[in-house]
Amino acid sequence: MECKTCDALLAAYKQAVSLYTNAGQSFRGALGDDSRLALKELRRLRQACKDADNALMAHLHQDHWRKGGVLGPEKEILSIKEVAEMLGCPSSHVRNLLNGKVPNVPRIPHLRSGRVRLIRRVAVLSWLESLKQATAAARAAGR
Repeated sequence: MECKTCDALLAAYKQAVSLYTNAGQSFRGALGDDSRLALKELRRLRQACKDADNALMAHLHQDHWRKGGVLGPEKEILSIKEVAEMLGCPSSHVRNLLNGKVPNVPRIPHLRSGRVRLIRRVAVLSWLESLKQATAAARAAGR
């Protein structure tokens, strides 16, 4: 992302998720008092993940989305449905594009915050431009 605050908050979120995941794997064999301490630590780390996610989403809402989700004349961050409307295709196809499931087509750049997909308008536009250039180059090579 172009916002340094977004980058820092996203890094903090990824770090919290990584710590929680690693702790969950390493605490699997804990017994007795150790298991109670491990469970307490896992709960603390889970709350840290939620707090990091909430901080990122609060920043996005406050600094990137005005009321109604609009930043200037157009939204900067798009939902899957909005990308589908922009591209004129079903939202299931956009999900496939985000997950890299469409053969010979690069993934649409995006970020995840929990289950939420954060898709920047400029990322979609640059992705479209790269597809146009790749298609034009393929046509020129094939002729």
